[in-house]
Amino acid sequence: MANRLYLRGSTYWAQLPVPPDVQHIFKKSNFQKTTRCKDKRNASIQAALMIAEWQQQIDEARGSPDAVINKLANLKALDKKQRELKQFAFIEPADKTSEIPAVHGINGSGWTEAELTADVYLSSLADSIPPSELLYYSSIYHGRTGVPNGLFTAEWIAAEYATNKPRTRTEAAKAAKLSAQWFPTTDDWNIANRNKWLQSETRNRKSVQKDVGYLRSFFVFLQNNFYVDASVANPFAKDGISYPKHLKQPGEKRRRSATKEEISGLLSAAKRKSDYELFWFIIVGAATGMRIAEIGSAVASDLTVYDGIKCIQVKADAKTKASSSRIIPLPNLLEDESWPREPLNDKAVGKRFGRLKRSLGFGDDLVFHSIRKTFATICEQQGVSEGVAADILGHEKQTMTYGLYSGGSSVTQKKPVIDIVEDYLELGVQFSNLKDLQKES
Repeated sequence: MANRLYLRGSTYWAQLPVPPDVQHIFKKSNFQKTTRCKDKRNASIQAALMIAEWQQQIDEARGSPDAVINKLANLKALDKKQRELKQFAFIEPADKTSEIPAVHGINGSGWTEAELTADVYLSSLADSIPPSELLYYSSIYHGRTGVPNGLFTAEWIAAEYATNKPRTRTEAAKAAKLSAQWFPTTDDWNIANRNKWLQSETRNRKSVQKDVGYLRSFFVFLQNNFYVDASVANPFAKDGISYPKHLKQPGEKRRRSATKEEISGLLSAAKRKSDYELFWFIIVGAATGMRIAEIGSAVASDLTVYDGIKCIQVKADAKTKASSSRIIPLPNLLEDESWPREPLNDKAVGKRFGRLKRSLGFGDDLVFHSIRKTFATICEQQGVSEGVAADILGHEKQTMTYGLYSGGSSVTQKKPVIDIVEDYLELGVQFSNLKDLQKES
């Protein structure tokens, strides 16, 4: 930012050189504007916004596809809004002798401000892009070609899910990306495409219903911002969806728990591949029952001590309210081990786990979550109190007394359970010398 900010008198100014290839469009070699700030820190904040806007203008002038389409989509939406509100621009009448300005909608000779801006913008693009590209962009603005929905995903998530957990924002983005093949542009939101998508689904109904909810929200956002015409019916309206019978009901596609021997085999295979990170995830998951995302986000700063027992505290933005911020005693084999300083990529580890288990001949019914199920199964078979097991795993308690009024199990109640699972799975034998494994990797 140093070379983008300079002091003029007592006030800081922002500047950005205009690249030579687009100087003929801007008719200048440098953008510059006062930040109106005397404090450099505040000036830097203001300058960053200005520079981002200038850079976008440069990208547009160069014909950067996403930047141009986004600009035209916004102008198109603004034009719809101005027409609906009857906010028309006044222009010089064709009859030079008349003193009455022409207004669009009255005598057909006027335009909205957005429409005029789009005309000027498209004309400026003609200086820097081939005629075929100009025709494509013009078709988007004039409605002959739909606008790719992907351009609005980030804007939608920022507007609708800014205060939600990161996991929710990730799920929303994933739903938008998943549906792109069936609803590629703003012209493709219709019931026929929705039905094609639903018929193609192989997941259980609960997962599909969650994505339908996100896409319903996405469509409403597009319509409220005039990217989609108000007359288009929401294909995801609650009253208008009939799910295909072939979609599996929640729980129908069951993920089983892993056996002691299977966990041992997975650990041995990860060790043979010198995949220390995957080995770590399996060990921690088997010994604590933590979800893969919880393991990935757990770092050294989350370690704590309660009643003289070393513990790990799950992040506050875990999957459920019962899961968030829960305290889990460390198994004996991990008490003296160093935890990562930065979060690990659980999605990449999950993919490697999938490849590993397939190489060992396991099918779709065994996933990383199966290890968590193993923890719960061992607790039940060893006679562990359901309330204590629920507190370790982060499950809601079913009774009002414990679920509503109880403060939860103590660390001293949880620690013996962790020890039971560790001993049952003989994790200490597999773990043996983790530091040597880390050196190998």
